Amino acid sequence: MNSSITSISSTTYPSSKTNDLTVDENYACYQFSCDEEFDDYLHSISPKRELVCPITQEVLHDPVVAEDGYTYERTALLRWFSMGRTRSPVTNSFMSEQSIFSNLAIQGMAQQHTEKLGLELLKRCFYIYNHEGKCPDNGSRIASLLDAGADTDLRFNESSKEYDGNTCLLFLIQCHNLNLSRMILDHDSHQNPYEDPNINDDNSLSTRKNGLINISNQAGVSCTSAVKNVIKNKRNSSEKEAWEEFLNRIKIRASQEREILEERNRYRLRANAEHRERQRALAADNASHNNATGGQNGPINVVHGLGSMQSYGKCKCNIL
Repeated sequence: MNSSITSISSTTYPSSKTNDLTVDENYACYQFSCDEEFDDYLHSISPKRELVCPITQEVLHDPVVAEDGYTYERTALLRWFSMGRTRSPVTNSFMSEQSIFSNLAIQGMAQQHTEKLGLELLKRCFYIYNHEGKCPDNGSRIASLLDAGADTDLRFNESSKEYDGNTCLLFLIQCHNLNLSRMILDHDSHQNPYEDPNINDDNSLSTRKNGLINISNQAGVSCTSAVKNVIKNKRNSSEKEAWEEFLNRIKIRASQEREILEERNRYRLRANAEHRERQRALAADNASHNNATGGQNGPINVVHGLGSMQSYGKCKCNIL
């Protein structure tokens, strides 16, 4: 997924104006007036049932169809099998680990859902950023968007602005909202642990996120440098200590992200090498077949390719 192309620069903001910017009041985080209003909001952002893994109860990222006809998160289902389980988590019927296939249709729908919520999350964090980090609902909407599967990797697109390329986390750090910054980091760590001692599945590497912490905006500001700048401007010792603790967590997370990106590169190199080896084997097989037939391909054979262009002139086909 190429999150960086998602843009909200074309959106107009008709209401309040802060920091010489017009900000959309539709993305303000006012307190909910009652429980019913909060429930209505949760319902409006909840994913469809078919987009949720029956095992993890979270939005699917790398969905696969199993023998029971249900769709699961790939790593969750492989973990299920790795624990010696052979029955379906839903129907209790017997299943084989070998009979799972990617569900590209559901993957596209799930991606559309996460990007839609991710865009709302980005706009709400932009609103908070423009109101000095104030969030009257104490993060209820931000937490709800994260739980519903919002993509945290989306970047703000506003050329010539100092925040061009900001992520939701970078907005929250720069407006000194530590509680919401922690919320985003905790969620990202839970969704993308980067290490799974039970599963070693190369196929899942291609669907993992690029990493939230190491993303820099167009001005070259990363989460790490932004937190350091916040600490430098803090005078209160307790606040400074809290931000320093957060910085340590950011550094650990950044290191984990670099490790998974290196692992992904190794996987791609290995996959490319395997693909080239298969191509060489196929070419050798075709050459051996052609030598055995004296260079005459004869009837088209799917296993050995379509043959040479010259062979088509020798074919006599009756089309009815």
